[in-house]
Amino acid sequence: MAATEEMYGTRQWFELRDTVNRPGGSDFYRGAIALAFNQPASAEKIFAKLFGQTPDSREALEARRLLAVWFSFTGQHRRSLRQYALFHRSTPSTPGVERELQERKIWARYPNLEVRRRRASALRYTEKDGDLFLPVSINGSQARFLIDTGANTSVISESEARRIGMKIENAPGLQMHDAAGASSGYRIAVAKELAVGGNLLGNVSFLVVSDERMPFSQLPAGERGILGLPVLFALQTIRWDHKGTVEIGFQPGPFRLEAANLCFSGDGPHLVAKGELGGRPVYMVVDTGDMKSRFLPYFATSFEEYVRDRGQQGETLLQAMVGSRRAAAVILPETEVLVGGRVTKLRRAELISNHSPFGAARYHLWLGSDLLKQADEVSIDFRSMKFRLK
Repeated sequence: MAATEEMYGTRQWFELRDTVNRPGGSDFYRGAIALAFNQPASAEKIFAKLFGQTPDSREALEARRLLAVWFSFTGQHRRSLRQYALFHRSTPSTPGVERELQERKIWARYPNLEVRRRRASALRYTEKDGDLFLPVSINGSQARFLIDTGANTSVISESEARRIGMKIENAPGLQMHDAAGASSGYRIAVAKELAVGGNLLGNVSFLVVSDERMPFSQLPAGERGILGLPVLFALQTIRWDHKGTVEIGFQPGPFRLEAANLCFSGDGPHLVAKGELGGRPVYMVVDTGDMKSRFLPYFATSFEEYVRDRGQQGETLLQAMVGSRRAAAVILPETEVLVGGRVTKLRRAELISNHSPFGAARYHLWLGSDLLKQADEVSIDFRSMKFRLK
């Protein structure tokens, strides 16, 4: 049991998957795995049994918190509040819980994200410094917004929201946090309709930030927006090639839990893929909005000898939306990593020594667009939870 608790606490979802699906496994962990691998109906069924049998147990409370995170991620704000309020009732003095409850009360004022139409579509994207920009229509206004799997919500600059005619509302007390460890307040705007090719979403929430924030300060009007993970998830499937074509809503593959190499992890959640280095598993946060891939501190623990024999001391610059910071780093020579079934080469690999944006989670690599660009085609299928590079 202690090993299972450690796997859960450090977000080792793939090991946990292989452990708890054996006979006699814990209902709580089976439900957590179902959420991590995008099987919410199964998770709710498993958790309902837990709530009925031991409603005040530690596992039942954590199950409610997990559901609150999932509902928030998928734009079901009132359901998120309902679950978190039940969690809060038994943990009111836990640091941060009251603040999160108040945040969910604000978000519960907004309508749920809706998928109004799905249709397979092929579009042309544009690329800037490794970032991919998709053509979109928001409330009838045309724009090109950045695809960012590392953003757990969509973001728009203040001037862009006004250009489109979106209503901007204050969100007192709410804070956004970036990968450099900086935080800032934000406001909220909701797109009544967002179209991507033949796909139509309704009630899409955006955080509204200053035009001075990165990357908007370096982009022209019409491009100051980010399509975060909730929008991409709602589209179900997306793939792009090196020739400038992106396909949305193509036929997903079948789901097999044991074959999935992609999961949702943590409280963001983050999109995490399983790869390999030297025949050993490597877990990576997939972040299409970051131009540079870096190894994370846990890599030095898992591959201690590799780092000791090859690394040299240096530093790296972490630059994010709100702030930036310099961090101690170990510089590694060219390193080959199997990503999505394809061998990629991380040249002059930087290993962040003393800071992880992902807390205690045991991820090895922060995967950015520099490695993805080495593939002829990148594919993300949220139905089968498969991540492929060709």
